[in-house]
Amino acid sequence: PHEVRKRIGVVFQESVVDEGLSAYDNLDLHARLYKIPRHERHKRISALLKL
Repeated sequence: PHEVRKRIGVVFQESVVDEGLSAYDNLDLHARLYKIPRHERHKRISALLKL
């Protein structure tokens, strides 16, 4: 069951962007929910923000 839950995604019908947070902080929040390690989060978020 735990492995199955890790593979199931969620798609929200409403925007899940918190307008009170910066773009970096919004991405960091969601990465934390997916338990991505801090170093990996920083690397991925930095790459995304350069696009």
